[in-house]
Amino acid sequence: MGDILKYRIPSRGEVEQKGRFKEVDQLSEVVGFVISSFDKSNQFVFQPDDVVGEVHFSKKLPQTTSRNDYFRQGSELLNGLHKGRIDKAILSRIMEVGSKVDPDLLFDQLCQSYPRAFVYFVSSSLFGTWVGATPEVLIGSTGNHSYFSEALAGTKLPSDEWTKKEEEEQYLVDQFLFKVLTSESVSSLSPIELETVKAGPVEHLRSGYVFKANKKQVLRIAEALHPTPAVSGSPRNEALELIYQVEKHDRALYAGFLGVIADDSFLFVNLRCAQFFEDSCYLYLGGGYTKDSDVEKEWSETENKARTLLDIIEHL
Repeated sequence: MGDILKYRIPSRGEVEQKGRFKEVDQLSEVVGFVISSFDKSNQFVFQPDDVVGEVHFSKKLPQTTSRNDYFRQGSELLNGLHKGRIDKAILSRIMEVGSKVDPDLLFDQLCQSYPRAFVYFVSSSLFGTWVGATPEVLIGSTGNHSYFSEALAGTKLPSDEWTKKEEEEQYLVDQFLFKVLTSESVSSLSPIELETVKAGPVEHLRSGYVFKANKKQVLRIAEALHPTPAVSGSPRNEALELIYQVEKHDRALYAGFLGVIADDSFLFVNLRCAQFFEDSCYLYLGGGYTKDSDVEKEWSETENKARTLLDIIEHL
C-alpha cells in the first residue's frame, strides 16, 4: 500500500497523487513534493507510483504541554532573553484533541474555509499523518523565474491594535529575509509593502520581497531561510539553542517546510497543523517572545491560533 498526498495551493485546484514518500539526505537535487522537519534532520520527497494510499499512524504519542508547563517554560524563555543577546525566540506547545477526527474530511473543510491558506493532508509510515492550513509562504513563484518570500509575524485578534512588541517581531523577520536574499545574490530584489492579513480567527503583519532566481537557487535559498525568525528567533543560532533548552517536546514536522519544487515552485512554513492518531489528534502551536512579552498573553495567543483548526474540527 502507498502513502497519501493531497494539497491545495491558494488560488489553485486541489491535487491528489498516488505514490510513496522517501526519506532523503538532502533536498538539493530533488523535484516534486517535499517535506522538511523543523530541525532539517528528516526530509522527504514524494515519488509518484500507481499504488493505493492508506492512512498511517505513528505509534509514539507527542508530549503535550499543560498550562503550568507552558507558564514555567515561558518564564524560563523570558529569563533567557533578558540574560542573553537574544531579541526574539519562539516557544511552542502541543495540545491534545481528545475526539477521533477524520483527516480527509478535515482537509476538505479546511480547503473550503481557508481559501488563502496552503492546505495539505499527508500520511506515511515514515512520519505518520498530518493535516494543516498554513498562511505563511517561505518561497512562492509568480512565473518567469520570479519568486517572493514573506515575513509573516506578530499576532492579534481583529478587535485589538498592533503594539510595539508585534511590530518588532515582524521587523526582525523582514530584516532576516533581506539579509539572506542579498547574500544569495538574487536579482531584481524589491520589497513588498507591510500589511495586515487575516489568518482564520487571528491577524498577522506581513511584508516580504520579490526577486528573480533560477530553479537551483530556490532550494538553496529555502535551506538558508529555514527556520526563519518567525519560527525560531533572532539571532537564529542563539534563539535555537535557547528553544532546545526550554522546550520538552519534539517539534517534528511542525514549523518545518513543505510544498512543491518544480519550474513553478511553492514552499510553505508548516504552521496551524495537527498530527493524527487512531483515536485522537494533536495540535502544534507557537508564538514569538521578546523581552516585552507577557506569558499570560502568549498563552492566549496560542489558544487563539488553535481555533484555526478547532473551529473546523468541532463542527465535523
